[in-house]
Amino acid sequence: VILSESDAQKAERVVAKLRAAIEAIEIDIPGAPSLSVDAAFGMAVSLEQSDAESVDILADQRLYEEKHLVRE
Repeated sequence: VILSESDAQKAERVVAKLRAAIEAIEIDIPGAPSLSVDAAFGMAVSLEQSDAESVDILADQRLYEEKHLVRE
């Protein structure tokens, strides 16, 4: 998700809403326990890096950091 014209605080609020909506999903499978869904997000603000590719790389790095934190 790319949020143009957003600062870090606004992006954090959007991520929190997305995460809550995704985690509220339950998948019912007949004859089996229901499945839950979770999500990890990597966030970077363009002020931290000078070009779009650098922002993308930073966000990707943060996504992998978040995935490792969620799974621990």
